[in-house]
Amino acid sequence: MCDFWEELLNEGRKEAEEQANAQAEQANAQAEQAIARAEQAKAEAEQAKAEAEQAKAEAERAYAQVESVKQNARSYPIKTALRMIKDGLASEKIAVYTGLPIEEVKELISLTSA
Repeated sequence: MCDFWEELLNEGRKEAEEQANAQAEQANAQAEQAIARAEQAKAEAEQAKAEAEQAKAEAERAYAQVESVKQNARSYPIKTALRMIKDGLASEKIAVYTGLPIEEVKELISLTSA
């Protein structure tokens, strides 16, 4: 081949190679950006998961507190009724003052006298 055509062909190859390299660099930069976005999304998901676990733990503690309050609210009239039984008060009065059903008061009386 003629030197002119060979030089022209080499220039064309060189330009194509440079263009391909530029496109590859651009693709690499886009891939790196995508990876960075994915890592950020992963970090945000992990943070959201940790926050959800913390919220769940707080909800469980709140539930336990509510259950404790309910248990105390339930046991207080029974403790009061037991003291009243010990003092010999009538079951009807105990039921009125504690708010317990008369059947429950009678059951407590039978349990304490056994």
